[in-house]
Amino acid sequence: MERKTPDGLRGQSSLELAAGEAPGVPGADREAGRCAEGSDLGRVGQTIRFEIPGPVTGKGRARVTVRGKFAHVYTPDQTSSYESLVKLAAQAAMNGRQPLTQACEVNIVMLFDIPKSFSRIKRAQAITGELKPMVKPDIDNVCKSLLDACNGIVYQDDKQVTDANLRKRYGLVPGAYVEVRAL
Repeated sequence: MERKTPDGLRGQSSLELAAGEAPGVPGADREAGRCAEGSDLGRVGQTIRFEIPGPVTGKGRARVTVRGKFAHVYTPDQTSSYESLVKLAAQAAMNGRQPLTQACEVNIVMLFDIPKSFSRIKRAQAITGELKPMVKPDIDNVCKSLLDACNGIVYQDDKQVTDANLRKRYGLVPGAYVEVRAL
């Protein structure tokens, strides 16, 4: 089943995307798409693609509570839940392979629900990409949440990410598309 979204994105599974259909992000081609089907992830140009369904969530600020004489720092539940969802999607895309060890490029497309309050004209502009979502969460907070969740799964540490392309768009189905390519 295929869902059309702005920028030519396709709402497909990781395996369908691995067959060479990039989720509308630069740097994807059929050669790079082979990695998700089983070739060695240690080679330059290997690409991992996956989709996180549902509303996009940014990284929340750490919270502090005082218990007795001690401060306790914790991550908000919404952030923890979203990062768990990202980890599951990343693990499925990796299919048991080891994390990348070299520098990586990350391409992320975030799709947001079109508000019901939009007029028919405004809705059409949102679908075609003419109207961009200037809504919360901030693009950098979402990126941080996605990159942190991929630590130890797609790559050893997010310090390996040296290049990033980020997009916020409206879509008929909310979610995030992530592509990580070994450089």
